[in-house]
Amino acid sequence: MSKYYIYGITKDNGDVDDQDEAIDRYFYHKYNERGEYCGRFNALRQYLVDRVKEGSTAYTYPNGRIGACCVVKISKNGVEYLKSIPDGNPMNNISALPEM
Repeated sequence: MSKYYIYGITKDNGDVDDQDEAIDRYFYHKYNERGEYCGRFNALRQYLVDRVKEGSTAYTYPNGRIGACCVVKISKNGVEYLKSIPDGNPMNNISALPEM
């Protein structure tokens, strides 16, 4: 499956319990299943959520290095979003990525 390295975000700043849920667009580098670089892209939240649910892997990519792995979470409002797995480095959190 493909790998996605998320280097930036945009937020809708809605009323949410988790700031990761407020992210509505991801900016990322994509590599295909053979490890070949496919380019830089951006997509709405649901696109990457669906790719991860299908088996692809997403990581944060702060400052040009691989950060935390991301998983799909569902908010109490039923919104699916990506959540970075805490790894002890707050800079690797998905909500800490630069807003584009």
